[in-house]
Amino acid sequence: MKEGYEDYKQKQHQESAQNVDSILERVTAEEKYYLTKTQAIKNGWITKEEVVKLEHQIDSNIAKKEKGIINGQVQEQPLTFQERFEVDNQMYPQKRTGIVKKRKEEQEIER
Repeated sequence: MKEGYEDYKQKQHQESAQNVDSILERVTAEEKYYLTKTQAIKNGWITKEEVVKLEHQIDSNIAKKEKGIINGQVQEQPLTFQERFEVDNQMYPQKRTGIVKKRKEEQEIER
């Protein structure tokens, strides 16, 4: 069952709207996996919860491979100066200074 889900996800990743054969391959793999999963649950070989856990585990492994994580270490290309600058700006947004102080002053004036 694990191999069937991995095959389906691989075909899904390789699918292209311009390539009808890739769509057919994905649909065939999806149908095969769905039938296998349904039969396994119906026969009591596996529970729905175990299926969900298996799917999440495989999805996580695929995501890690796509990000280039090998043995717990990220294998990424180094960031360019521009990319590093953009990441730094996202991590440290500019502070909104003076707003609280201004509101306090306005409240004191109103009293």
